[in-house]
Amino acid sequence: MIKKRNTTLRDLAAAAGVSIGTVSRALKNQPGMSEQTRTSVLLQAQMLGYDASKLRLEKPRRMLFLTHATHAALSDTPAYVRILQGVEQVCRQQEVPLGLLLLGEGDSIRVCIRRCDPDVLLLAGFFDENMLAEIKRTELRMVLADHFITDRFCVHDDHISGALQATRHLFEQGCQRVAMIGGPLAMYPFVLRVRGYRQALYDARRLADPDLEASVDITRPFAQAVETAMHKLLDLPEPPDGVVACSDAVALCAMQVCIRRGLRVPEDIAFVGYDDAVASASHSPALSSIRVNKEQLGRHAAQQLISGYASQGEELLPVELIVRASSLRI
Repeated sequence: MIKKRNTTLRDLAAAAGVSIGTVSRALKNQPGMSEQTRTSVLLQAQMLGYDASKLRLEKPRRMLFLTHATHAALSDTPAYVRILQGVEQVCRQQEVPLGLLLLGEGDSIRVCIRRCDPDVLLLAGFFDENMLAEIKRTELRMVLADHFITDRFCVHDDHISGALQATRHLFEQGCQRVAMIGGPLAMYPFVLRVRGYRQALYDARRLADPDLEASVDITRPFAQAVETAMHKLLDLPEPPDGVVACSDAVALCAMQVCIRRGLRVPEDIAFVGYDDAVASASHSPALSSIRVNKEQLGRHAAQQLISGYASQGEELLPVELIVRASSLRI
C-alpha cells in the first residue's frame, strides 16, 4: 500500500484517470466537474491514503510561463521579460523547474502545453477569449500576471493610478490639452490606463476630447505605428501640449517625431511614459515615467502560484511617478 506521505496529486490523477487540475478541484470541493468524477477522485484519495490537509502545501513539480507573441510588438524590450525574471528568481529559490512557452495565433495550445508537462501555469499579459478557453481546458492551476479574468487569481500593477498620476502631473505643469497614446484596448492594462487618463480629465474638470486619444497599431512596424499616432495628434486643429504614452518606448519615439517637426520638449509639448525603462533616464531630455516593478509582479505571481492559496481575485501592486526633464515646465 502506498504510504500517505508518498501519495501525490499526480498519483491520484493517474488512479482516477483525470487531470491534476480536476483532482485539485475535487478535493477543494470546487465546481467544474460531474458528481461522478468528484466521487471517483475522493474514493481514490481514500484508498491511496492521501492526506488532504497537505493539498495547498504540495509544491508544483514544474511551472510553465506563457505569454503571447504580440507583446513583443509594443517594444524592443518588452516588460514581460522583466516579469519572467521575477518568476525565475522565485522558481530557483523554491527549486521548481520553469519552462517558457510563447504562444501565437494558430498554435495547438493544449498540445504545446502538454509537451512541456507542467503542473501549474503562469500567464503573463493578454490572451484572447479563445486562447484562454483552450488554456483552461488543460485543467491546470494558473495565476495571471498583468491581465484579468474573473475566475482566476490575477496580479497586476495599478494601471489606473499610474495614468491618473501622469495626466494629473501634466496638468499641474500647465498643460491645457493632454493627449494619450495608448495600446490596443483588447489588452487589459491599456484599458485601465485609459480609465486613469479619463479620471484625471474628470477630476480636473476638463472635457474629454476623443481626438486626443490615439493608439498604436501593433499590426504595423513599431516605429511606423507610433509615428503615425503622433502625427495624427500634431495635425489636429488644436494639437496637444502634453502626452501620456502607454510605454517609454512609445514616448521616446513620439518625442522624436515632435523634435523633427520643430517642437521643443517640454516647452512646447511635455511627455510622460510608462514602465520607467533603463533608457528613459539617459535620454535627452530625460523621460518622466511611471515606475513599475515588473520583477516584483513576477515574483508575487509565482509565489501565489507555488503556495497554492490563490484561487481567484485580484491584487494590485503600487506604481510611482518619476519626474524628469521631459515634463518639467514650471
